[in-house]
Amino acid sequence: MACLIVEREIYESRDRKSYYGYFVRGKVRGREVKVDLMPKNKDFDGYDILDIIFDIAPTAELIIRDEEMTSESGKSSTYTVYEVQNTDEDGILYSYKVKPRAESDKSILSILLQQARRAEERANEAKTDEAKL
Repeated sequence: MACLIVEREIYESRDRKSYYGYFVRGKVRGREVKVDLMPKNKDFDGYDILDIIFDIAPTAELIIRDEEMTSESGKSSTYTVYEVQNTDEDGILYSYKVKPRAESDKSILSILLQQARRAEERANEAKTDEAKL
């Protein structure tokens, strides 16, 4: 499964308080890009959970998957879930749902995921070719 890495860094807000910002870095067509992430429900408690996840390691995996929901009327809709996760030394998985901060972040994230999947496909093809030799 293609993997994107989430990092965090401290930034200073307008009120001069320090906070962590969460993001994915990448390169698209030769340009350095950065996708900002935030807790899915805009709750400040979400930042506490993200801090716990990043207490385990300085980076975390971003898991992206599609899920389907059926309404009471029976209509199905598909949506994308973004989840930051780390596993601690006891094998306990810590995860929390996030979302891209802006629509542009969502677009760049989609491109980075496609690139990661394509790189994974190429690596698998190379392994298959080596095994045939």
